[in-house]
Amino acid sequence: MCGFFYGDEELTEEEIDEIILEAAIRIRKYGMEMPAIMALESFKPLMFVGGEMARLTLSPFFPIFGANVDLWGQKLIHVFEEKENVDKLITLLEKMSTGEYEEEKAEEAPEEDPVEEKQ
Repeated sequence: MCGFFYGDEELTEEEIDEIILEAAIRIRKYGMEMPAIMALESFKPLMFVGGEMARLTLSPFFPIFGANVDLWGQKLIHVFEEKENVDKLITLLEKMSTGEYEEEKAEEAPEEDPVEEKQ
C-alpha cells in the first residue's frame, strides 16, 4: 500500500489499479495510445521529479475547480510518481492498442467522470 498526500488516507492496490485503468480508458477514448506510450517511456526516469513539480505548480489550482478535481488530481500525481505504476499504464495501453485487452473490463469501468462535481 502507498501513503497518500491527503492527510492520513492511503490508497489500496485496487484503488491504484482503478486509477490506472481510468487513465488508460481516457487515453484510448481519444486514440492517443501510441503517443502516450512514447511520452511515458521518455519521461519515465523523471516521473518522481515531475510529480513533485506538479504538486508545487498545479496543486494550488486544483481546489478552484472543486473538491473532486482536487482529490482526483492529487491521486493522479501520487499514483504516477511511482515507476511501477507508469509501467502498468504502459503495459495496459499496449494491450489495448493491440487488442489483447478484454473489452469487457474496460466496459465495467465506471461511466461517470470522477472529476465532475456531484450535486
